[in-house]
Amino acid sequence: GNGDPSLQIADLLELGAQLAVRGIRQVDEVVVDGSYFDQQVLPPGFEEQPDEMSAFRAAVAAASVNANAYTLRVAPGASAGAPAVVSVDAEGHFALVNELTTSESGAPSVIAVQHEKDDKLLLRVSGSVPLGMVPIGYRRRIESPLHYAGYALVEALRANHIQVPRRVRLATMPKGTALLASHRSMAVSEQLAALGKYSDNFTAEMLIKVLAAERVGVPGSTEQGTRVVLSVLRKLGVPTGGLKIVNGSGLFGGNRVSAGQIAALLSAMFSDPGL
Repeated sequence: GNGDPSLQIADLLELGAQLAVRGIRQVDEVVVDGSYFDQQVLPPGFEEQPDEMSAFRAAVAAASVNANAYTLRVAPGASAGAPAVVSVDAEGHFALVNELTTSESGAPSVIAVQHEKDDKLLLRVSGSVPLGMVPIGYRRRIESPLHYAGYALVEALRANHIQVPRRVRLATMPKGTALLASHRSMAVSEQLAALGKYSDNFTAEMLIKVLAAERVGVPGSTEQGTRVVLSVLRKLGVPTGGLKIVNGSGLFGGNRVSAGQIAALLSAMFSDPGL
């Protein structure tokens, strides 16, 4: 992976299709190489909400799929008292314990507790959903993005009728390894537009590491990325006294920026629209 924040499971399915067209019918193992980034998957500052599982504070890794969040889908069973239906993408990554039941009526009450264990995410789902309820989904963050990406690829290969073991390994690929299929992301300019429009924390955290990897060297880290940002601001004439950047998204209490610094940046951008 090279830090594409927009990679989706649909893109992995296309990679699998490329391999199938080349006549590949079996893969011995799936190895995920995340060495383009450092190993700190949770950006600085995110520890301020350690129990928050929402997708807005997802982890980051060089190979990331579906913005490192999964959708927990639930639906009622066939009758009251029956087990409810629970499903997730990249199911090989999950050790799922389904204790969710179907109730006669009432509001849905879904409790999901997750814990990382080796290459799996232990997920226990309990509570109840009413009979006749339309299926609903909850977006939750992934703890181990590289393993999740690997199991999503396993699922995509199998969908293309390629035999592959269910185990995923993390390693750095040897130089000279043959390239059989690839996916290129949308341009950074397009991603930045969406980042601003939708206040996309995940893309911001990914791109600050890409900045570090491209401008400083691999592996890219958030700390190196913030230094690149500060260097660019100084070149634009933005005063950096008192300015503090600890992560790419600006989430939580570690970041400090004044109204004057924002105005100076906007002024520089107005003076040179090509920035």
